[in-house]
Amino acid sequence: MGAIVWLASYPKSGNTWLRAFLVNLIADRREPVPFSEYRRYATNEAAAIWFEKHLGGEVRPGQLREVAALRPRVQREIAATGRPLRLVKTHSNLGRVYGTPQINAEVTAAAIYLVRNPLDVVISFAHHNGATIDETIAVMARRDTRSRMRPDRVFEWSGDWSSHVESWTGQPREHLCILRYEDLLDRPDEEFARVAEFLQIDADEDRIRRAVATSSFDRLQRMESETGFDEKPAGVERFFRAGRKDQWREVLTADQRRRITARHRTQMARFGYLAND
Repeated sequence: MGAIVWLASYPKSGNTWLRAFLVNLIADRREPVPFSEYRRYATNEAAAIWFEKHLGGEVRPGQLREVAALRPRVQREIAATGRPLRLVKTHSNLGRVYGTPQINAEVTAAAIYLVRNPLDVVISFAHHNGATIDETIAVMARRDTRSRMRPDRVFEWSGDWSSHVESWTGQPREHLCILRYEDLLDRPDEEFARVAEFLQIDADEDRIRRAVATSSFDRLQRMESETGFDEKPAGVERFFRAGRKDQWREVLTADQRRRITARHRTQMARFGYLAND
C-alpha cells in the first residue's frame, strides 16, 4: 500500500473545505490553522514546484505531454515526503492522459471523493473562471476540459463532470470514502467524523466539533479577507464565495437546468440530485 491519501473532486466541489477540516483536525488547535501552514499537512499534486526540477526550470504552457508523463514519478516523490499518510489534493480524472495514468495506484493508500450537485458546481465554477453560466455548462460537458498551465500550477485534466464522477466512484473500491458536499453542510459533525474514522484518526466528539468550527466557511472567508489565499485566481474577488447548497434555484434558468440535467442525468441520479429537478 502506498502513502498518498487523495482528496479528490471535480473543480469547485468543496475540496478546499475538506482539506481545511483535515488540517485543523490533525493540528488540533483552539484557533484555525493559518493558510500559510497548510502545506505542512497537505499538498496540491498540481503545484509546479514538484515538476520544475524534472523539466529543467519553470513549466511552460506547451508542456502538456511532458507533465502528463511525469505525474507517476512526481507522485512517488510526494508519497516519500512528510507524514506516513500524505494528504494530496487533486482535480484530475482517474484515467489516462496522453497514455499515462494521472493517478499512481502504486503509491495510493486511499482516496476521499467529494461530489457536489452540478447545478451548484456550475455557478461556483463560473465565478472562479470569470466565465458565464452558459460557457461553464459547455466546459463541464467536454471530455477534454483541463485547467490552464500556470507558473505555479501544472494542468489537471478533469474532463466532463459525469466522467470525472464515474472514474472515481463507478467501481467499488475498498479504500474509498465518498462524500456529498450537501451532507457536509447538513450534518458536518456526523460526516466529518466519518472522514476521521476512515483515516483512522483517533478523534473524540469534542475534537471533531473543534475542527468543524475552526474550518467553517465563515472562518475561511474571514481568514481570506485578513491574509489572502494564494490559490485564488487572478481577477477573482474571493476564493471562498458562498458555501451554500441549492444556489441554482435562484440563479439558473429553466433551460440551463434542463441542459445540465440532460447531460449528467445518470450520475446525478446516483447521488440523489434529480429529486430537486
